[in-house]
Amino acid sequence: MGHKTHPYGFRLGIIKDWKTHWYANNARDYSKLLLEDIKLRESINGEYQGFSDAGIAKIEIDRGTQDTVINIHSARPGILIGREGERVKNLRARLEAISEHRIQLNIIEIEQPELNPYLVGRN
Repeated sequence: MGHKTHPYGFRLGIIKDWKTHWYANNARDYSKLLLEDIKLRESINGEYQGFSDAGIAKIEIDRGTQDTVINIHSARPGILIGREGERVKNLRARLEAISEHRIQLNIIEIEQPELNPYLVGRN
């Protein structure tokens, strides 16, 4: 009788990398940072912001001591950026209201969205 292993956890560290990169000194900080990560992801993926058609495939969060870098992998980055960067500025302001750190947003275009399994499954 075999054990069931989650495929993402099985590949983690070998083929795939973690979705967040940070370290907490104690359990209280860990739970606070984890809850903040969840709120940041929900805010970015939220339907109320009009980004549902942007094709967001992956969100990576990298925390430093003073700032937080968020990489958003999107099939259509123009929808996220908006005209003259207006939407990105609004998104950054919303995320900085949630987090207590300075937010740096990097929007990365997915060159071939038809090869991304998450985007193919959603559409």
